[in-house]
Amino acid sequence: MPDMRPNILYLHCHDAGRYIEPYGHRVPTPNLQRLAEQGVIFRNAFAAAPTCSPSRAALLTGQSPHNAGMLGLAHHGWFLNDYGQHLIHSLHEAGYTSVLCGVQHLTDFRRTRSCARIGYCRVLHVSAADLRRNMAPVRRRTPRGERAFQHGRGIFHPVRGGRAQRARRTQSTQYTQRARRPLPRRRRTMGQLRRWRGLPHPPGIRSIRGAPGAARRRLTGGARVALDRSVARVAAKWLRSAAAAQPFFMSVGMIMPHRTYAPARPRLYPAEDPRYVQPPAPLPDVPEVRRDTADYVASVRIMDAACGIVLDALEESGLAENTLVIATTDHGIAFPFMKCTLTDHGLGVYLIVRGPGGFEGGRAIDGMVSQLDVYPTLCELLSIEPPPWLQGTSFMPLVRGERDEIHEELYGEVTYHAAYEPMRSIRTRRWKYIRRFNPQQTHPVLRNIDSGHSKRYLLQHGLARHMVPSEYLFDMAFDPNEENNLADDPAYTAIERDLDARLRAWMVRTEDPLLAGPVPRRNGGNGIRGWRRWVRARRRSSRWARRKR
Repeated sequence: MPDMRPNILYLHCHDAGRYIEPYGHRVPTPNLQRLAEQGVIFRNAFAAAPTCSPSRAALLTGQSPHNAGMLGLAHHGWFLNDYGQHLIHSLHEAGYTSVLCGVQHLTDFRRTRSCARIGYCRVLHVSAADLRRNMAPVRRRTPRGERAFQHGRGIFHPVRGGRAQRARRTQSTQYTQRARRPLPRRRRTMGQLRRWRGLPHPPGIRSIRGAPGAARRRLTGGARVALDRSVARVAAKWLRSAAAAQPFFMSVGMIMPHRTYAPARPRLYPAEDPRYVQPPAPLPDVPEVRRDTADYVASVRIMDAACGIVLDALEESGLAENTLVIATTDHGIAFPFMKCTLTDHGLGVYLIVRGPGGFEGGRAIDGMVSQLDVYPTLCELLSIEPPPWLQGTSFMPLVRGERDEIHEELYGEVTYHAAYEPMRSIRTRRWKYIRRFNPQQTHPVLRNIDSGHSKRYLLQHGLARHMVPSEYLFDMAFDPNEENNLADDPAYTAIERDLDARLRAWMVRTEDPLLAGPVPRRNGGNGIRGWRRWVRARRRSSRWARRKR
C-alpha cells in the first residue's frame, strides 16, 4: 500500500519581501498568483531576521537565529550550533527522503561539499553544461542596449579595481572567446567558487570549467537567469521521476531577485518600463529609484518563471494533490531602508501554502505568523513529535478557522550582515518597537545597504550624514510605513516602556548573547583572515593565468 503522507516542496527565493502580485503590487508573478488562488496566502507573515542565513536558519530549525547560532551570513563564517536540529532530520525519522536543489545558504556555499554538513539524502547538481544550455537563449533574446553588461559598476559588485574597463572587455568578442576556454588547473584548485563571493548559489556545481565567462567571473543578470532556469529544470526532472522516493521533502532555492538585478526589458514586458513603475513605499519617486524598481520587477519575473517550471512538473508527475507546497522568501527586498532593517519592509515576507491539510480554496489569512511557525506546523500536520527546541507555534488553528490570532507579539533580530549592526524588535498588532544595541552607530551602516541606483541616489543626497536614533516606536495603525518615530514623544512613554520590558524579557528567556555585550565576529568567511586568504589566492591565480597567456 503506497504511503499517503504528503510530500513537501519548499520553494524559496532571495530578497522578495511581499513585493509580488498576490500581495497587490504591480509585479507580475502569474505562477505565484496561481498558487495563491489554489492555496492559502498569509497576509501578515514575518521573517525572524531581515538577512539571508539567519532568516533561513530560523525557518528550518524553528528557533531564533541567535539560538540556532546563525548570527550572520554563512559565507562570513557563521554556522548552526547543531545541524541535527534542521527540519530534514525530524522528517528523516518519519520516513521522508530529503532533496536539495539550488540555494540553501546555511553553510559556506564556496565549499562544494559544504551542503553534506546539513544532511540531505540527495543533492541535485547544476553542471556547466546546464548553464551553457540555458545561457544561449538569454543572450539571443536580450535586446540590444539592454544587456547585463550595461550595468557597468554593478555587474562585478563588489570586486574592486577596473570595473568599467572589465565590463568593456567582457563585451568584446576576443575576450568572450578567451573566457570560454577551460579554467587553468591552478585557478580551479585555488577555489574557483570564491569568485562567486557574496552570491548564494546552488551547492555542488560540479565544474565551472567550460562555463560561460560571465558565469565564471561573477554571476551577472544573464548568468543568474540561466542559473535559476537550470535549477528549476534539474528539480523538475527529478520530480518527474520521484514516484519511488515518496514521501519526500524537496528544497528548491532561487537566486533571483538577489542583486545584482537582471536588466528590465520594457519592450517585451511593459510592467518593467521604468516610466510607469511604482517605487517601494520608503523611497522617493525619482528616475533612479524607478530604474532600480524596474530591474527588480524583471528579476522577480525570472524567479516566478523558474517556480512555474517546478510547479508544472509537479502537476505533470501527478504529485500535486499529495504535495504541500510552501512558497516564501527570506526577507524584504534589497533596497535602502528595507533589507537588513527591522521594519515591516525588512521583516515582511510572502508566505503561500497549498496542499492537503486545509491549504486550499484561495483563502487569505490575516493573523500574524512567523517563519518560526513553519516547523511546528509541519509537526502537527504530519503527526510528528515536536522537538523541544522549537519556539514557534503551529498556525493550523488559523487554517482551520478556530482562531483569529496565534501570537500577541513577534520578535525580530539582526546582528551581522556585511557589518555589525545589532538590533532587536518586538511587534504587536498595533505597535512596533526597535532598539539598537551599538550606541556608537549614530549614522547608517552603509555596508549593510546593497549597492544599486537607489543607494547611489540617496548617497548623493546625504545618506551618510543621516542620523539614526537608538530607539524607534511606530503606531502600525496610523503609520504602516513606519516613518513617524514616536520614541521621544512623552505621550507614548508608557507604551514604549512596556514594549521594552517585553523585549528584554524575551532576550533573557532565549539567552540572547547581546545581553553579555558586543558579539565578536567569527573568523573565516569575510573576517579579516578569510578576506586576506581570498585576496592572496586571487592574486596568485591571476598571475598564473597571465603567464600562461
